[in-house]
Amino acid sequence: MRVLLLVGLVCAVTLPAGAAGPPPPFDWWPVPSPDGTHVAFTRIHDGRAARMQVEILDLATRRLVAAGASQSQLDPTWSPDSKQVAYAAGGVLWVVRADGTGKHRYLAPVKAFAPAWRPNSTQLAYLTTHGSQNTDLWVGGALWARNVIGRPAWSPDGSAVAFQRDDGIYVATGPGAERQVAAIANPGPPAWSHDGRTLAYGVVSVVFTGPADGSASPTVVGNALGGVGQVSWRSDGSRLAVSFDRGVSILRLAPGAAAQGAWIARASGPGVAYQDRSPGLFLSAATAGCGGRVGIAEYTGGRLRQLTDCGAAGP
Repeated sequence: MRVLLLVGLVCAVTLPAGAAGPPPPFDWWPVPSPDGTHVAFTRIHDGRAARMQVEILDLATRRLVAAGASQSQLDPTWSPDSKQVAYAAGGVLWVVRADGTGKHRYLAPVKAFAPAWRPNSTQLAYLTTHGSQNTDLWVGGALWARNVIGRPAWSPDGSAVAFQRDDGIYVATGPGAERQVAAIANPGPPAWSHDGRTLAYGVVSVVFTGPADGSASPTVVGNALGGVGQVSWRSDGSRLAVSFDRGVSILRLAPGAAAQGAWIARASGPGVAYQDRSPGLFLSAATAGCGGRVGIAEYTGGRLRQLTDCGAAGP
């Protein structure tokens, strides 16, 4: 029997009664580095126009550095050696060191976004509207697929990239070498299991898993979640963390476990990611000491630890 561990969170962030002015900044979409030493995330400042900023947090020193800013999602992605972060700002792809130095442009057309760093490589996969009718997927300087939506996701060995279209999930292994692995309407972004055999993704209120080679139909592993977004695999393949419109759910995929649930935070924003080398789960959440602001938190061993709070690194 599969188990659904519901993490009861509330997505809305509101000002206290009588408060004036824009709400304080809040942090979404945590992306831990492969070696587990840093977390990159997007800080959102609300004013007349939303302003988003990539921040990099050193988990050992709690030093926080700002890497770049834009008015749209920056999609930070780590290099395989954990030394650099790539992100999109204003249609341009940038690369910066984890300490915030050495910022430079990545060679890609203007109007590029949603970068994903290829494992064992210096290449980025990204989407671009440059010279396309809709949105195309490029890897380095080569066109791999047309009419792609969402953020591409690399297989663990870097041999294939998964992506969404309106009619399903696809996998490409090179320019023009693609196949549909799941025929399903309006899927969410795919996530690879660590053994490279399975893809997980959400569709409205349902979470599916299916073989990455398309050899079998997808299987429902969670439902009644509502507004399913980002999905992340635990490294041992035993759990999926799922962001949805009321918070975060943990789907326990191993059979034979008893059902259980736990509250770990009172508010959340989108974004959830397991750390590859540990059972630690990073998510967007507000704890009791956060003052209503959503920050980045780590959930390990049944405990939630706030890492960012009210514009600065946590204690």
